[in-house]
Amino acid sequence: SAPGGLISGTPQGGYTIFDARVGVQFGRVGVTAFVNNIGNSHGVTSGTIDPLQLYIVRPRTVGLTLNYKL
Repeated sequence: SAPGGLISGTPQGGYTIFDARVGVQFGRVGVTAFVNNIGNSHGVTSGTIDPLQLYIVRPRTVGLTLNYKL
């Protein structure tokens, strides 16, 4: 849970997050490309009053994952 007093009753608005992931396997090696938060939404998930802080969703993240099966 977030520290401090939570902002209660304050409308924070809606947001939508879309993620995508695609992968291929080459024998024992796998490669997966991903994009999280494709639309780069800046939704607020919670906040505090003292000190004033807003917790936003993670910004767009792009990356690769490599896997090796023994």
